[in-house]
Parts: sequence; C-alpha cells; structure tokens
Amino acid sequence: MVIGSPDAVLFLEADLTECRFLNTDLRKVQLVGVKWLQLGRRVFVFDEIISEQGVRRPWFQLERLYRELKQNYEDR
Repeated sequence: MVIGSPDAVLFLEADLTECRFLNTDLRKVQLVGVKWLQLGRRVFVFDEIISEQGVRRPWFQLERLYRELKQNYEDR
C-alpha cells in the first residue's frame, strides 16, 4: 500500500496483533486505542514474533520501527 500523507492515516481501536509494519514509517500515523501483541507484560509488533523459515530476523529494521513508534507516542 502506498500512502501519500501518513498524517492522514488513523488506526482507531484497531487490532494490530497480526499486522506487519516492517519498513513502514509510523511516525505520523495516528494510533488511538489500538491493540498490540502482548506476551506476558511485554508488548510486541507482530514483525518481531514471526520469522520466515531460513531467514534471520531483521533486527536493524525492527529497531527502527520501535524507535519510530516511540517518537510517534512522544509527539502525540
């Protein structure tokens, strides 16, 4: 999906437990009352949990995704 203006995107009370956001800039997207994957007390993005057979987890890209989510939270 190509989004022209990310600040026009709103996830309102959406279930994001099985959504993949790797290589997506979420800094300007509005996330209101969304549900993330949670195991125990830790909250995850689905991209961190799934792994394709024979493919290593893309830690650098996951780190960037978490940093952008943190920036989104702090900006709002």
